[in-house]
Amino acid sequence: MLRGIIAWLTSLTSSARTALDSPSRVRDTAFVAQNELGLPAASRRPWLRIKSPRLILALVSIVLFFSLFALNIYVVGRPERPFNYALLNRFKQLDRPKRFGLGAAPAGEFFDANELHDRYAAMNETELIRANAELLRSYLQNFRGSRRFVSYAIGRYTIFAARELNQNDIFPSGAVALAKALDCNGLILEHVFPADVEATPVVKRTLQNGLEINLQSGLDRSVVIHIERLTDGRVIITAVPLLYGTYTVTSGVGTFQLEPPLRLNIEAGLPLFKGGVQD
Repeated sequence: MLRGIIAWLTSLTSSARTALDSPSRVRDTAFVAQNELGLPAASRRPWLRIKSPRLILALVSIVLFFSLFALNIYVVGRPERPFNYALLNRFKQLDRPKRFGLGAAPAGEFFDANELHDRYAAMNETELIRANAELLRSYLQNFRGSRRFVSYAIGRYTIFAARELNQNDIFPSGAVALAKALDCNGLILEHVFPADVEATPVVKRTLQNGLEINLQSGLDRSVVIHIERLTDGRVIITAVPLLYGTYTVTSGVGTFQLEPPLRLNIEAGLPLFKGGVQD
């Protein structure tokens, strides 16, 4: 992205230099204004004059360069914002979410349902907003340069709702399930199962009500990417499996493979179940 900005700046500088090199276009506007006002010569300030058009061009170029450089750092450092994410994708400066192996997954801490509830229920609104920005940012950056260990959800959960994902969701295909923690009434797991469009119906059929999701530290890496606190005090955590593994179909014969999304619809936001939780 920075290379594209520099190329654009070089083109702009070249055009400006052509204009400034033309004597007919260079005017001493400060002195013309002073003459028109009839100011005495003693009141004029020649030290304000920059006689070289090339020096003016150099100063403008420096200001533009550092402004664009600062903008570049801001955009790259905040991919969770819709405009920044779209811009980074346009310039191909953001990799798609990565499939990790069990041994290569980011270092993290494992939290069961009670620990997750206690960890996030105590946060105030400002802390939740900051935490959600950091969690999604880390996921979008494939956890490069993450300042803290990532949070992995573990424990046993029972599905009570599920639906297919579509282009209006942040994850454009696959399915998502809501599941109650078996040992914590205050926590609900929103678990995302990203998959190709062709596999989406199969994934949804597999996520039947009553099916148990058992997340174990030795087998799973379901990372927390969002926290939502309900008005009744319960906490919903959204988690995504970084291993994107293969699952066996529960009703019928066969398997399906989870896939990292090619691109996300950041504007759709999280959580995926936005109409309230009825369990």
